[in-house]
Amino acid sequence: MESSTEPMLTVSAPNSFYRRLVHQVLQTDFNNEFYAVSNGFARTMTVQRLTDEVRQQQEDVKVVKPPSLNLRRVLDMISSAGKPLIGHNCFLDLMQIYQQFMWDLPLDLEDWKESLINEWKVYVCGIVMWNLLNSGSLS
Repeated sequence: MESSTEPMLTVSAPNSFYRRLVHQVLQTDFNNEFYAVSNGFARTMTVQRLTDEVRQQQEDVKVVKPPSLNLRRVLDMISSAGKPLIGHNCFLDLMQIYQQFMWDLPLDLEDWKESLINEWKVYVCGIVMWNLLNSGSLS
């Protein structure tokens, strides 16, 4: 294959074992001078010489990019927008979120309630609202 003048070679690869075998042979025997692209519908692989452009594309793919949106950022956006945090029976969930994504939990329950109110100005629990509605306290 190295002395071949053709720019690409098509290899039959009927299953994942053959595809993996082609990748391993290219990596070990040809020192990554070639790369293969699978065509699952035709059950073939196209083998080509690795160019600088393709090598750069492969390196760009290997770079791990941080996610642009994650749960911590969503929580910060909810907090900064002053929107209410509405949950249903989520006392333990809030404690878990607080511990994992914000700060360590305070030792005292009153301190935790105060820090929760400071983080989210309005918090509505569905269970508490339901109990208030059923008791007649909330009209």
